[in-house]
Amino acid sequence: MARIQTWIIVFLASLVLVGGALGQRPTPITDPTQRLEFQGFSILPPSGRDWFIVVPQTVPDPSAGAAVFFKVVGKMHSLYASVKIYAPIATQTLEDLESFVLEEAKSDPRFKPLKTKASLDKCLGYDCIRYDLSFEDHAPRDVPGSILMLTRQGFIVHHPGDPGFYIWVEYSQRFPPGTDPYPLETELEPFLKSLVFTPIRQTTRSFTDNFSDDCGWPSGETEKFSYRCEQGAYRMRLKKPGPVHVTRNFGWYAQAVSVEVDATVASGRGTEPGAALLGIGCLTDESHGYVTVLKTDGTWAIMRLKKDFTQLAGTNEAGGIPGLGRTNHLRIVCAGGRGKASVVSFFVNGQKVGSVEDKQGYAPFNGVALYTDTFPGVVVFERFAAREPSEEDLRALRP
Repeated sequence: MARIQTWIIVFLASLVLVGGALGQRPTPITDPTQRLEFQGFSILPPSGRDWFIVVPQTVPDPSAGAAVFFKVVGKMHSLYASVKIYAPIATQTLEDLESFVLEEAKSDPRFKPLKTKASLDKCLGYDCIRYDLSFEDHAPRDVPGSILMLTRQGFIVHHPGDPGFYIWVEYSQRFPPGTDPYPLETELEPFLKSLVFTPIRQTTRSFTDNFSDDCGWPSGETEKFSYRCEQGAYRMRLKKPGPVHVTRNFGWYAQAVSVEVDATVASGRGTEPGAALLGIGCLTDESHGYVTVLKTDGTWAIMRLKKDFTQLAGTNEAGGIPGLGRTNHLRIVCAGGRGKASVVSFFVNGQKVGSVEDKQGYAPFNGVALYTDTFPGVVVFERFAAREPSEEDLRALRP
């Protein structure tokens, strides 16, 4: 859930400059009567002149289920309307969502809450959480040193065709103190009333990645490590102690997924026996899912990710997996969830290491993660693949 809230706040705070780094140039809305189709829903854009639409980079498939509309009405005064489908894991009930919205409204010191209201309501004939929030933004990224007002209203509703999914609809505006808010109601009325739920497509897509220089994985550098596609591989260079990871959303939902990669400890202390940790995960969002990790001394673990890690299976005894080398093939298979237990299996170099059944039941999966802890040193990932598991894979899931 934190992933969803962060996505909205960061996106709203950064979009004023027309979001050049979002992966798709803004497109003007030329016909506000044309219905837009997405994964799980369709909707009309806001009416009125000068509205644009952007599909965020976090959704590589434009039909996957997210869009943001925006309009600039004055100096540092922008309007936004967003809609997204997602499958929360940590929060299942509307009452939980109500508490979550109120808690998250107070969690970021950048935003000083002025009004935080959320309550159970009816939206489009369905039970929902409706909220009304306002903040002072004390660190806008596009206008450093300024303080801007930010208002956010919206609702969260179960998808009636699949209660494991939620639709989050929000409208917002950001403006300088002392400026009158723009009257949004007329232009947003068609948008808010036009939401139609459509079937959620459980696809059987798969993809492989050779980590070419134009790959879709994140690239950057922090105090702890650098990470990027380079020379046909994905390289993590660790500069400080501690585990690090990167994630990628594959833009579609899968009830079961098999994810695999070759991981090589290329240089540094990690080349010493037992000094490197390598991991791979299947995620429902950046804060929830399952991760399997291998240490080069032969210890391993299957862990549940719920913001923090909980070990579900594994061994702390060295030598538990014989025949490890500097390059090892890792594979995780995850299946089940949403009202029933999930089953997770871990394979190393083609051999099943272990399986576990988790009654919390995380699913569906729409992202992957690569992990390492090998300071100081370089870890190289190659030959990545994610796909729907075969029948043989699913049989092998039994603990």
